[in-house]
Amino acid sequence: MLRRGLSNDEIQQMSVMMYYELWFFDSFIEPQGPVYNDFYQARLVHTIEANNPNLTKEYRKKLNMKDHLLIKDSVFKSQEEIEKEKEQQELKRKKAVESMFDPALLDKVRLKQQKKVNNG
Repeated sequence: MLRRGLSNDEIQQMSVMMYYELWFFDSFIEPQGPVYNDFYQARLVHTIEANNPNLTKEYRKKLNMKDHLLIKDSVFKSQEEIEKEKEQQELKRKKAVESMFDPALLDKVRLKQQKKVNNG
């Protein structure tokens, strides 16, 4: 807020609502705000990494600019979006755990579970 030319006295005299409106604008909406700057830096790092001649095509396809963001997108998400993300993370975690086991062993476990459900 001080970059707009507001002095410390002016900030002290303004209402609390006005202060938070200005803070919100400075933090999340203004183009020179931290979110915009973070987006710029993430895009720069992503571009540099994507142009690295030592990377394979598979790795380049996996590159995602969101991996380089420091400020995450959880600020404006609804509860449903947050729950969906948690479910996706849980699904990824389960797949990672299953990938550690032999596929034949996992098939046996699934067959036993299906038999229990059908008999139960």
